[in-house]
Amino acid sequence: MGSFDPDPDIYIASRDGGHADILAALNSGDPPPPPADERSRLKYRVVVKATNTQEQAQIKTLVPDAFRSSYQGSPVLQVGAYESQAEADAKLELLSQAGLMGIIEVR
Repeated sequence: MGSFDPDPDIYIASRDGGHADILAALNSGDPPPPPADERSRLKYRVVVKATNTQEQAQIKTLVPDAFRSSYQGSPVLQVGAYESQAEADAKLELLSQAGLMGIIEVR
């Protein structure tokens, strides 16, 4: 599926509060991710179960910074994380219009 380069505003769960991400970013020369308290505002995660490479390509066309993740133990592409239900619903509608079935996970 290509390189892993999510938008810095997309919530990425971590068990260490993001400390490993910060260290990795410092060592790579990239800017560090936002602090965990900023990421915690993102309550709505939108994911899509892509069943084949054609669907994966379609999702990446709609959301270029979508990345691999997991949802309930299944592989998915995460297409966004948002503070509001309205933002998550808008992304879900975009996916639906393209014939893709997204899932909103509330944390």
